[in-house]
Amino acid sequence: MDPRSQLRGLQPWLMPYAAALYVGAQAAGLRPRITSVRRSRQQQAVLYDRYRRGLSQFPAAPPGQSRHERGLAFDMVTVDGGRAAGAAWNEAGGFWSPSDWVHYEVR
Repeated sequence: MDPRSQLRGLQPWLMPYAAALYVGAQAAGLRPRITSVRRSRQQQAVLYDRYRRGLSQFPAAPPGQSRHERGLAFDMVTVDGGRAAGAAWNEAGGFWSPSDWVHYEVR
C-alpha cells in the first residue's frame, strides 16, 4: 500500500519524510500502521477528554495545542513499540518519545 494515501492530511512538505519512515519500517519488518494524521479540534477534544479521564494509554494535547490539528504530526504503530522508527525519526530531526510511542511530529 502506498503510504502517501494513509498520510493525507500532513503538510505537503512533511509527507515525503513520513512516507520514507513508513517504507523503512515496512522494509525492516516492523509492520507499520498509520492510525491518525490530521485531526479536527473537536476530535482532539474527545481524545484529550479520554486521556484526562484515564481512558487512554496515550497522552493527548489539549485542543488547539496538538500538532495533529495543523498536519504536523502522525501516529504510527509498529510491532516493536516504535523504538526503531522513533530512533530514526529523532535522528532525522523529528520528535518521538517512548512515553507516547505512536506519536511522530516535527520539532
